[in-house]
Parts: sequence; C-alpha cells; structure tokens
Amino acid sequence: MRPKSWREICREIRREIAGRRRIDRRLSGEISEKLDRLKKLFILEVVGGELDRARSWSSELKKTLELVKGDLKLDEIVFPRELGSFLGDPEAHLRKKLFIYAMDLARRRMSIKAFEERGAEPSKHPSRRISATSTSRGSS
Repeated sequence: MRPKSWREICREIRREIAGRRRIDRRLSGEISEKLDRLKKLFILEVVGGELDRARSWSSELKKTLELVKGDLKLDEIVFPRELGSFLGDPEAHLRKKLFIYAMDLARRRMSIKAFEERGAEPSKHPSRRISATSTSRGSS
C-alpha cells in the first residue's frame, strides 16, 4: 500500500467533517494530526530537497553570525520575525504559513487548486528581505 498524498488526506478530512457544525474533541485531535500531515506532505511536494538545503543554509548562517557577534562584540543580531522564524525551523515556519489555508481547505472554503497556488507562495520565497539590526556589547 502506497503512502497517502496530501490530496487524499484532504479528501478524508472533508468526508469526516462534512455536515458537522462542531467537531468533538476526539475527532478534533484526529483532524489536527491529519492536517499537520497534509501540510508536511504538501511542503515536501512543493519544495522537496530544498528544505534540507534551507536547513543547511540556516545552520551555516547561525555559525557565521556567532563569529560576527564575537568579532564585533555584539550581544545579538536580530532578524525580522518572519526571517527569524524561517531560520529557526524552515519546515515549521512553512507549516505555520499554511495553517489558515489548510483549515479553509478542510472546510471546503478553499479549493484544492487555490490551496496549491496560495500555499506554494511562501515556499517559493520564504524570505526575500534579509535585514538585521544589532546591539553593541561594548563602547567603541
């Protein structure tokens, strides 16, 4: 038996919640797990091996930043929230970006095609702007 695709998981979720006004706790937990799996599979389909590349890039950047902080006697280097989130965990960042879309998809408020289009946007350019601000430890 082959693993399920995110589209198959979507159809499963839609069947399970069809016609319900409320979702009980048991079903809510199951739906949450399936939605998380759906988002992970979608991200893998859209970015594939680029996720490992992003993790590697993030790790190298963090190492370099530690050297820069030491050389310049800085306490910290602060990135914009979106970039900081992406650098911390690229996959988790992308899953968070898909949260609302995935809920809309499950509730049939968004089509699978719209989810594919909108959901792929953050994956294509998770952070176009790289800017950093820093605070100095010592006086110059």
